[in-house]
Amino acid sequence: MLKLINKKVITFLIIAVVVILMFLKMYLFNVYESKITFSPSKDSYKINDEVTIELLELNGFGSRIPFASKPYFEINILEGKELIELSDLRETKIIAFKKEGIVKLSFITKNSLMPIYKEIKIN
Repeated sequence: MLKLINKKVITFLIIAVVVILMFLKMYLFNVYESKITFSPSKDSYKINDEVTIELLELNGFGSRIPFASKPYFEINILEGKELIELSDLRETKIIAFKKEGIVKLSFITKNSLMPIYKEIKIN
């Protein structure tokens, strides 16, 4: 009788651990959203301002993915290429503004299905 209970408890524990691990993999370690952040974050920027761009990959709970390396992304300048100067520093990018106008950018990440579009106003 005792061996039968022990087998049932062990089986239940194994199933519970597998379910918990599957839950963690699905919601904690998978990318659910890619978000582009500008630092400093403003509605418009002035000439000679510099902006640092970072990509945040968020899990199912809306927080950063634990134990993940910095994600890589590419920037395509759709409009206003002559208005900015782009510095590539692997994980983050720095933009320096040279002239007034509107710059339209698209960001391509490894985990996003569609590009992320942003518009920057330079005064």
